[in-house]
Amino acid sequence: MSTRSGGQSRELVRLATIERKPGEEEFRVSVDEFTPDDGEPKQYVSLRLWFRSDSGEFRPSKTGITVRRAEMRAVYAALTRGGKILFGKESVPEPREERRPPRTSAEPARTADEEAALRELEEIF
Repeated sequence: MSTRSGGQSRELVRLATIERKPGEEEFRVSVDEFTPDDGEPKQYVSLRLWFRSDSGEFRPSKTGITVRRAEMRAVYAALTRGGKILFGKESVPEPREERRPPRTSAEPARTADEEAALRELEEIF
């Protein structure tokens, strides 16, 4: 458990530890919980780089992100698609000239791949 300004965070479940630089750095994926001093605990998925300190223990770095519950479906769909591209199951789309604005409710439904990833995620969560 670690204490930071305004509350405490703790790791609930470590999902993966991926070695980056053997014995020096590792990438951890975990379900964590943050409890603010004045509020209810919030759970999230943490993706963070850890480093070995001078004392020999692993410490969290500032490099990482937290994924809120409300963001999980979109992140899961994006990572699933990224994996398909990296492993050759889907081709890389042509780069766009301009960035597309966020999808609005008036836009068409998600692609079949996005929908499949979301259904899989719903089974998990």
